[in-house]
Amino acid sequence: MRLPARNQSGFTLIELVIVVIILGILAATAIPRFLSMQRDARIAVLESTAGAMESAADMVYASAAVQDLDLNAAGPTPVDITRGGTVVNTVNINYGYPSAQKSGEGIDKAMKRLDDFEASGGGPNPGDTRIFRLNKLTDCQVEYSSAAAIGDEPDIVITDTGC
Repeated sequence: MRLPARNQSGFTLIELVIVVIILGILAATAIPRFLSMQRDARIAVLESTAGAMESAADMVYASAAVQDLDLNAAGPTPVDITRGGTVVNTVNINYGYPSAQKSGEGIDKAMKRLDDFEASGGGPNPGDTRIFRLNKLTDCQVEYSSAAAIGDEPDIVITDTGC
């Protein structure tokens, strides 16, 4: 008596090995590209944060000028930020621009939300520097130095070697 032929389905061992090899090759080429994209994304966050700091500093300077505050004072001098006639924030300034105070009375307060950053350093004096490190990464940061003299603007520096 003859047994009926079984209908086999599935993959042979050779086919599975070939698929695993192909997936390994794809992973070996995709992982470095993915890591590069993460670095590029971190650098983009630093650049956008630096741009937002510059805009916030300019906004504070304009508010101080409108309020007829002494833009030649070393400070720290408080300036009120208003919206619709209501004071929404008070920021300390040096020479018209936000200070780099540790207490969050300077650029931290002007920016409001810096959740992904760990802030360190800074002070109320002209030229003090506050460092905002992204996700606690070393050398992946934005440094804000308050205006150091009459007519100076804040110095905002990006360090991205550790991103």
